Amino acid sequence: MAKRGAVSAFTWVWVITILFILIPFYFVLNAIVERGIDVSINTHDLEHYLLLNRIFYSTNSIFYYDPYTGRTNLEEIDITRFNEDTLKNLFDKESNTRISFKLILNSQELYYNKNLYDFIEQVYAKSEEYEMVTKNKVVLVKYPDGREEKGLLTVNLGFCKTTTCG
Repeated sequence: MAKRGAVSAFTWVWVITILFILIPFYFVLNAIVERGIDVSINTHDLEHYLLLNRIFYSTNSIFYYDPYTGRTNLEEIDITRFNEDTLKNLFDKESNTRISFKLILNSQELYYNKNLYDFIEQVYAKSEEYEMVTKNKVVLVKYPDGREEKGLLTVNLGFCKTTTCG
């Protein structure tokens, strides 16, 4: 009987030891998997890049739209459309709290949600919640009088990476 009890106590010691190893391992592994799933399903950055592309690919954007071909020419800017009203018409009111733009064409600056842009420009280097993306493009600027000249378009996008912003 004593031998059976000793084996049983030895078995219990191993069971408890294994449980003390497996339970923390399970929780650590579970946390890693949940974090990986959260990162892989997080679409905030994708949404903001899609909004950035709305400036470049929308027919109602600042770029020249040819009504005969139905295409937007991404190499030519219609200067009559380079204004804040054009940007406001590209985005719905809900996105106003999450994104901001600064467009620079030669020496002209154009803002969408200027207050948010100025805030993000100041804090994004110190905060992981905000990000800035810059895209440069050499363009041809078309004026109403038929004049054309080369220019550099710089698009700065400032946005919040988390749902807690705005």
